Amino acid sequence: MDEPVAMEVFVRNIPYTADEIQVTRALATVLHGPSFKSFMGGAPFNFIVRLIKGKAARQRKHSGCAIVLVPSQVIGSRLILVATETEVSLQGRRLHFAVAKGQNPAREDVAVLAEPYQDPAELEEEQNRRAELAAVGITVTSVSFGWPCNKNVVSLELELGKGAITSWSFTFATDPIRVKLRSTENLYIWIHLRAIQSIALDENICMMWLERPPVFEQGASGTEAALEAILSGIFEPHRERIQAPTSASRGLAGLLSVLCITFRNRTSKAEFQRRARMVGLTILQSAHKVERRGFFSPDVMKLYDEWITTLPFEVAFQVEGLVTRHHFSPRELVGIHQEINLAIKKYGVPTTASCIQYLEYTREEDEEASIIQLFLQLIENRNQYRGRWSLKDIRSNRELFECHHVTITPTSVILNGPFPDESNRVIRKYIDHQQCFLRVQFREEDRLQLRLDRGVDTNKILDERFSDILRKGITVAGRKFEFLGYSSSALKEHAVWFMTKFIVDGKVITPDLIRESLGDFKKVRNCPARYGARIAQAFSATEDGTLEVPDEIIYENDKKSPTGSLYTDGVGRLSKEMAEEIWEHYTERKPERLRRRSQTPSAFQIRLGGAKGMLCVDPRLEGRVVTIRGSMNKFQSDDRQIEISRAFDRPTPMYLNRPLVMLLETLNVGLEPFMDLQRVAVQETRSAATSIESAARLLEKYGLGTAYKMTSVLLQLQKLKVDLHSQESDHVVPFLKRMLSFAVNHILRDMKYRARVPVPDAWTLVGVSDEWGYLNEGEIFGRFVAIISSMSI
Repeated sequence: MDEPVAMEVFVRNIPYTADEIQVTRALATVLHGPSFKSFMGGAPFNFIVRLIKGKAARQRKHSGCAIVLVPSQVIGSRLILVATETEVSLQGRRLHFAVAKGQNPAREDVAVLAEPYQDPAELEEEQNRRAELAAVGITVTSVSFGWPCNKNVVSLELELGKGAITSWSFTFATDPIRVKLRSTENLYIWIHLRAIQSIALDENICMMWLERPPVFEQGASGTEAALEAILSGIFEPHRERIQAPTSASRGLAGLLSVLCITFRNRTSKAEFQRRARMVGLTILQSAHKVERRGFFSPDVMKLYDEWITTLPFEVAFQVEGLVTRHHFSPRELVGIHQEINLAIKKYGVPTTASCIQYLEYTREEDEEASIIQLFLQLIENRNQYRGRWSLKDIRSNRELFECHHVTITPTSVILNGPFPDESNRVIRKYIDHQQCFLRVQFREEDRLQLRLDRGVDTNKILDERFSDILRKGITVAGRKFEFLGYSSSALKEHAVWFMTKFIVDGKVITPDLIRESLGDFKKVRNCPARYGARIAQAFSATEDGTLEVPDEIIYENDKKSPTGSLYTDGVGRLSKEMAEEIWEHYTERKPERLRRRSQTPSAFQIRLGGAKGMLCVDPRLEGRVVTIRGSMNKFQSDDRQIEISRAFDRPTPMYLNRPLVMLLETLNVGLEPFMDLQRVAVQETRSAATSIESAARLLEKYGLGTAYKMTSVLLQLQKLKVDLHSQESDHVVPFLKRMLSFAVNHILRDMKYRARVPVPDAWTLVGVSDEWGYLNEGEIFGRFVAIISSMSI
């Protein structure tokens, strides 16, 4: 019989004046001493002390007894043995140990044992520190948001509670530590410490420069608030996530990057400084002048909106992107509208759009220069920087397209791009109108996935913000974009496709028209989830392996088992001649050296009209033949192009994932094998970023940067002797270090939240059917080919 994971030990004769912290510290000197060094790898292991409250000890803290939970039976038995041989005492009283009756530890306590040990006194000190940070004592009279200007000037554009008797309390909330502002009307403003770029203090005014907008929440008011105050000791106050502090400031609050706080008196200011030092914030003493320049006034916004609708979309997108990324205000951009219009006429749309996009970087290099000086300088040197402004012309490459990205958060709409992205069936069909499509992501303010906070109702944000945009569309760069569709994989990242109407051959192309042209969805239209999944087939990223097969499609029935289950679920066949033709078409744009090394795969993951699944080579088929089985056909479509989602021309490394780990755990696979694999993967990931070559292999291993061919780029840089440890002032090395830091964080995040851990010397096999009836029950066939030597393994 397997020994229990944890063991409970009964302890008696504990002094009545001792508490759990004192007992824990007394036992730690024993459990972390020489007698236990051989356990848990020699590191101090965790244990839990629970004092027992006796019925006859109502006036005492406890009954003088406790239950100690240790990680294993061996440790518990050793503790009892050591205590009999060596005195373990507390406050002059010897403690006595025995095996506890029952042995039924709580699951949550057993989970705590896996966490690192922490000294209880240090824990208590941390709890006291957190309580001190969260205590009242800092009063604020006004809260405003502004726009940074030159010469230490901040223009206030949004003042909260102006004209009303409103005061604010300022605290540092804990878990996680963040700034918390709460008004007398129960308006909450939350700012994570990582979102604060810098803090300047002058007299009683504090300026905070923010990397991203705060989180706004509205608490109860009136009778509801009074009731919550009565029940505050029982229930947490109810808060509701909102877009902006006021309905009039929607769309504006997310554009302002400076928070201006005025303290009531010097006492509040001094207390703020003390607590800020406790959480590690650096405060600069600097005089800042506060003005009201109206960068976002109604008159300015009206001129801005009217002007941007007259610009070509590529130019308008870059103009609006500068505003949404907090680099230039609408008033500044409207001030150079004549220069921009002239540049469009004289130098064309692409060059003008590139110059506007590059304004972002020139502003960072010269913050004191005016926007008109920066723009005219870029226009003058347009030929010198053209290669840096734009990527390789990919309009002729149907495998990639220039994708404009829009990120929607609860408070903001952020524009980025265009970036090269993998195309799909719809994009390739309308490749000449690629600027009419947007990739839209719904994210938190920190650009991570949306998350729910305990005690906060997010329904208002979901219904009035995100759902409203999905139903009614969104205006970007003066154009109305509407929801079009999504791919199943992108939906997991909360990313969808939007489009604006355009004309092809005199016909207006709308989202409804595109969806209807994909196929016949009458059978699934009444089931929204299935209808969406069927449409998603057309938006799956596929490479340019499209090939017309108008007359060579054969439809056949699936093979079934005696019990009725499908042997051939999602698997069809194709002839060897057809596979070679597809592969030749698929690889025609690849370098000749890669084409010589590659072999025609025997399996393809495909999309063909309304069909999806696998095609496996059947040498018995002659000519140009493709067979589609009923389980592959999801809807009827007249499209006869084979799209390649993936060609299995090389071994696929194996990765763990959460469902697989859970399945293996139910089969009694222990924790250690998974932890060992994760430790090795974490170490390899962190060490890979120390050299160019290892970083290239890391990106290749995890499939990162494929759209930009980053693995190839890094290997070329290695040939040029670029060193990540170089101390030269060139911008290349700092950029590479930052990029690799993001890559490492992405990989480690996947390991943490998705358990995506590589398994060395293991491969993922492609599932296809046994067309010949060769295999018996419980058997599989696998064939591995070494890429370099082309020898079968």
